[in-house]
Amino acid sequence: MAKAGFDHPAPLAAATDERWRTPEPTPAERATARADAACRRTSGVMTVRAAAETRVQHGLIRQNADRLRGTKVRKDRWPAAARRVLDRAWPARESTAPAPRGPRLPHRAPRPAPHPGRGAHPVTA
Repeated sequence: MAKAGFDHPAPLAAATDERWRTPEPTPAERATARADAACRRTSGVMTVRAAAETRVQHGLIRQNADRLRGTKVRKDRWPAAARRVLDRAWPARESTAPAPRGPRLPHRAPRPAPHPGRGAHPVTA
């Protein structure tokens, strides 16, 4: 970022700069976002951060392996327990509904709303 003429104290500081709390992205915010994206690509900071995060998570998994195994065993029992409850509440009966035709389409979640008061992402705008 410094090579591009920006002075931010930390790698993620540009993204949370208070100056960007405006209804619309400013030209300065767009320029900073472009420089920040280029810096992240060329510096490898996100790769280093992801590797560090992975190491921390793997360590926590090792430290809590017994608890996690127990949780998985309990969680794996949930579908059978739910089926027993549903079978008691609604005993099996012959359905009068027609058989479904064709493949079932996956549910599509709605797109997340953009940041309040903003349009396109500043890097791609």
